[in-house]
Amino acid sequence: MAESILYRKLAISMEAKGGLLTENILKLTRERVNECDWKRSESYLKEKAL
Repeated sequence: MAESILYRKLAISMEAKGGLLTENILKLTRERVNECDWKRSESYLKEKAL
């Protein structure tokens, strides 16, 4: 359940920035992101989105 919340947060943040959210991006994200490094990944995404 926690994982689905993380992916939803990612999808929402990507949509908010007008980014294209493809299945490929989601697949890579699921492979790389876990709860331990979610905060680090979230800040990385924010930097990339700016």
